[in-house]
Amino acid sequence: MTDAELIARLRDDVKVHEMTGDGGMGRVEATRLAADRLTQLSEENARLRSLMVEAKQRLSYDADIFHDQVLDQLRHEPVRSATV
Repeated sequence: MTDAELIARLRDDVKVHEMTGDGGMGRVEATRLAADRLTQLSEENARLRSLMVEAKQRLSYDADIFHDQVLDQLRHEPVRSATV
């Protein structure tokens, strides 16, 4: 079950409990709070995943630049012979 499906189910449970009075207001409020908290966590998780993708792209870009710089430096340095 995805976060969105679980949130929808919790919100549906809140509506049912409010209409029927089943479980009292404590249960309704607890279910509502759980749905709200899960929504917040799901949104935060999406933001963190986005940041992680961004960081991976930046790291890859930086690695490519470093690689190009090293190759360029090697091309321009004179070859040193090893002496024994």
